[in-house]
Amino acid sequence: MLDRAALVFAQYYTGQQLTYEVGVYQGAIRGEQGAAGDRILGGGVQRFAVTQIAIHGATATVTAQAITWLEVAQDDGHDPLVVASPHNAVSADFSLISSHGRWLITAQTIRFASGSGP
Repeated sequence: MLDRAALVFAQYYTGQQLTYEVGVYQGAIRGEQGAAGDRILGGGVQRFAVTQIAIHGATATVTAQAITWLEVAQDDGHDPLVVASPHNAVSADFSLISSHGRWLITAQTIRFASGSGP
């Protein structure tokens, strides 16, 4: 699974952002192996809306708003797990480059929207 990360993420990312995303994913998987503490059970995007697109030749910028969710459990080594499923509004900015007919993310900034977040 760890070895496939680069292949999967290369479908969406390139350059330094690809390296960063692969490292985060692999670190999260390694951290879950045999560790107590917070455990990520699931997560995703409930709603995603593109609010702005600007294309300049082979580069583009995209701004979007989303509602994200995360299901996390606290594992203190005793049953039962304490599970929470927060939902948060986020704003995202993406920089993209066109490569071989596909748009790939070269950089992204995702932040909690005003009044949202931990």
